[in-house]
Amino acid sequence: MKMTCSAFLVAGLLGGCMLAPQPKPPVAVYDFGLRHPPVEAPRINASLLVPDIAAPSWLDATDISYRLAYANDARSRSYANSRWVGAPAALLSQRLRQWIAAVNEKGMIDNREGAQADYLVRMELQEFSQVFDSEQASYGLIRLHASLIRRPEGALIAQQSFTVKRDAPKPNAEGAVKALTDASDGLIDDLLDWLTRNIDKR
Repeated sequence: MKMTCSAFLVAGLLGGCMLAPQPKPPVAVYDFGLRHPPVEAPRINASLLVPDIAAPSWLDATDISYRLAYANDARSRSYANSRWVGAPAALLSQRLRQWIAAVNEKGMIDNREGAQADYLVRMELQEFSQVFDSEQASYGLIRLHASLIRRPEGALIAQQSFTVKRDAPKPNAEGAVKALTDASDGLIDDLLDWLTRNIDKR
């Protein structure tokens, strides 16, 4: 009987260990890194007011999102243990202002709507996710719409929709971060080129 009781006690202890909650893996937090604007970036000769980039509610979060295009590209998913340090629109806004400030001869103004500026640049982020064509092949996809408005009369100078893709080196959150960071820098290059081609046009 003593041996039987001991066996039940050991089994109970082992069962208790198995039922104990397991520690959650740490959450990995990412930003766009420490890249600098390219030295040969086109110069801008106008003061710009650049408000925060707008985004739909589903993008106003720190989730790292992905879509399985080979299964159902209408469903947006997110990685459980990885996230951005801020919402994608906020990260893009910060990066864009840094790069504009580096190439602008007349200065860059952020959210001070009452401040004087030659132009207003309004942008809306429409897509910011990793897209899987198969289980192993994916890319970062960014879609953004921009409007260039001359102040103070509020004349619309140009509008443009941008779509940028960059291949992901890995089919995971780390690969998503690399692809979307590269796509963000490519998008900003395209935006700067678009601005230089349209500013000062009458």
